[in-house]
Amino acid sequence: MDMVAVENHFLEQGDDGAKAFTGTAAEFGVAGSLTRRGAEGEVTLSDALWRRLPAVGAALYRGDIDYRRARRLVDGTDHLPEDAAQAIVDDLIGVAGELTTGQLAARIRRRCIDKDPAEAKSRYEQAIENRAAMTMPNQDGTATFMIHSAAPAEVYAAARNVDYIAKQLKAAGDKRPIDQIRSDVALDLLQGKPHVHKPRVLGGVHIHTSLESLTRLADHPGELAGYGPVIADIARKTAEQQQNAPWEYTVTDSDGRIIATGTTQRRPTSSQARFARSRNRTCVFPGCRMPAIDSDLDHRIDYARVRRTRSDDLYPHCRHHHGIKHDQGWAYREVEPGKIEYTTRLGYKYVTDTRGPPLE
Repeated sequence: MDMVAVENHFLEQGDDGAKAFTGTAAEFGVAGSLTRRGAEGEVTLSDALWRRLPAVGAALYRGDIDYRRARRLVDGTDHLPEDAAQAIVDDLIGVAGELTTGQLAARIRRRCIDKDPAEAKSRYEQAIENRAAMTMPNQDGTATFMIHSAAPAEVYAAARNVDYIAKQLKAAGDKRPIDQIRSDVALDLLQGKPHVHKPRVLGGVHIHTSLESLTRLADHPGELAGYGPVIADIARKTAEQQQNAPWEYTVTDSDGRIIATGTTQRRPTSSQARFARSRNRTCVFPGCRMPAIDSDLDHRIDYARVRRTRSDDLYPHCRHHHGIKHDQGWAYREVEPGKIEYTTRLGYKYVTDTRGPPLE
């Protein structure tokens, strides 16, 4: 059964939406050998593509976007009223095919927060109330431990501390892969086992917010490095609690221009590094979303050639893409503020915007 058949089946049922949904899901389940939940999920998606968000269905049909991006647009707006969801889709459908699924999901979250800050805050608070720690067995005999629906700033601060300890052990000669070390460090800390390297609070929670939001004149979403858009309250509360947990910040005006940057660490990072990481929030390699704070700083013009370091010539690169740039002969330049043009070894050119959407 294809999507057109699904739409026709809905139409045949008239106003009885529940009956149409149940019957069509049953058809889908039998035809595709799907579970009830799987079949209902496919019908929900089909209905969204052809009735609730027809622009997404049309873009998918034309080949402008693929299934994964269509799913992001549908799932990311399913909590909104139909007119609000359609407005967000209309705003993003033209660029959806040019973004990675992660980038698209971040933009959808930002637009949803912008559309109704009060609703976004309410959903966040309800989710926080349902936070939990849970375990689950895996098919291969291992197990997974997960912290669900916790405050994102706390989650990423904890993750950075685990990462710090793991990297210290790696530098000291630990031969295990870094992901294994992180896993073992986290479990050791949760079990209260003594560790060679004690955890320390890092200045790794980087909040990007507008001046209006910080001063409570507006509720524009902020952005948490490594996570993406967050409601204004998260950005404000992080700022208010700065005396307890060092963090780095960037304050912009409503047009996205940087007004101030800084750190609450006792020993701050260099002004050059802070400027470079504030100007470009992520690795500048096309499609990469690694936060700048977790990335190397690359001299666009090789230091060996010029023998100087300038803040406007430093660009964040994650360790993997830093290697690609140097080892594979790729090159890049800033064609306009925040827009980086990368040229591959084969001569193809790609432009990426590392600033993220404006905070308006």
